[in-house]
Amino acid sequence: SLCQALTIVCTALAASAWAGDDKAIGEQAFTKACAACHGDPPVPRALPRDQLAKLTPEFIYQAQLTGKMVLNAAALNDMEKRAVAIY
Repeated sequence: SLCQALTIVCTALAASAWAGDDKAIGEQAFTKACAACHGDPPVPRALPRDQLAKLTPEFIYQAQLTGKMVLNAAALNDMEKRAVAIY
C-alpha cells in the first residue's frame, strides 16, 4: 500500500541521515582519541588507517573496551567508541 511504501522510504532516508551522523561522530572521535598515533604518518607500532580499515568494527570496539586501546579510548563515551569503530 501507499502507506507502507512511504514508511519504507522514510525509514531509508532516516537510516541514511543516521549513517552520516555516525560517520561524523566517528571522524571526530578518531581525531580526538586516535589520530595522534594512527594518523598520517602513524607512530611506530601503531597501525595506519588503511590497516585499521581491514579490522572488523567489533574488534576495534572490543580493543577500546578491554584491549590495548582502553587507556587511549578512555576519553570517549560509548557512542563515540562505537562510531569510531565503524569509521
